[in-house]
Amino acid sequence: MTYRMLEVGDYLISSEVAVERKQVADLVNSLYKGRLLEQAERLSEAYRTPLLVIEGGTEALLEAMPNQRALWGALTSLSLLSGIYIFQTPSARETAMLLRSIAAREASGRTQRPLLAFRELGRKQSLVRMQLALVSGLPGIGPKLTQRLLSRFGTVKAVFASSAAELATVRGVGKVRAERITRFLNERYIGLTGHRLGRLTE
Repeated sequence: MTYRMLEVGDYLISSEVAVERKQVADLVNSLYKGRLLEQAERLSEAYRTPLLVIEGGTEALLEAMPNQRALWGALTSLSLLSGIYIFQTPSARETAMLLRSIAAREASGRTQRPLLAFRELGRKQSLVRMQLALVSGLPGIGPKLTQRLLSRFGTVKAVFASSAAELATVRGVGKVRAERITRFLNERYIGLTGHRLGRLTE
């Protein structure tokens, strides 16, 4: 094992296989800040077999989320549309075991090719679908409003960063729905025990 700075991903298994590792809190933070989509796109463009490892339990997270569609929509888009393989492990120990297993398989020469491969046009289309999936996961936002929000603000990150007043100016959103969206995006995660998590870090 060697250590060096990587431009994309956290672990490089081979010249074709790279891994992005995220703990649950990091995953949610990246999702809401609009970075998850960008990181996934860069990983899939740089390596033939991109992998995402989600570390930690998601049960408490899902029960506390007001709208789970944003998370499921993001993971579905990453897996089905961009060809990223998604694994979940309960702890760092199991993550290490998983990476060793992948490295051993890659070294043996038996690693299968990715199930999905995209030309440049296909990648652009998958990016659009992922953008739509992320924004449509916001509370009260359907397909038409998703397109209007993205057309108005330009990027997923800009939509998520917009104030309630800015969101309300989009036709069909309105003040009440805009306030629901901003409350959802700004609400700190509360675990089942009632204790708040510390500040989420990227």
